[in-house]
Amino acid sequence: MPGPESRVEKRCRELAEADGWMFEKIKFLSRIGCPDRFLAKEGRIVLVEFKAPGKVLEPHQQVMVWELQQAGIEVIVVDTVRQFEREVLGWTGED
Repeated sequence: MPGPESRVEKRCRELAEADGWMFEKIKFLSRIGCPDRFLAKEGRIVLVEFKAPGKVLEPHQQVMVWELQQAGIEVIVVDTVRQFEREVLGWTGED
């Protein structure tokens, strides 16, 4: 049975792809701590690190996220589907 992190990621993938996002796994060959996924839609590129609800980045992941953000890359750490809806898809939950 999948763990909490993979369940959040699976649902986010479904939502993103239904909304027209490219959603791909990424891996850096020379570094550890790379965010989990590359998302792209209409010129916006977002790297997403998925965590189990309530979990935080490991120190090496913190360094990688900081370095990517310093380089101007949008990186979001997500631990709930609702957070993904707000921060990536831009959904407010309002009709």
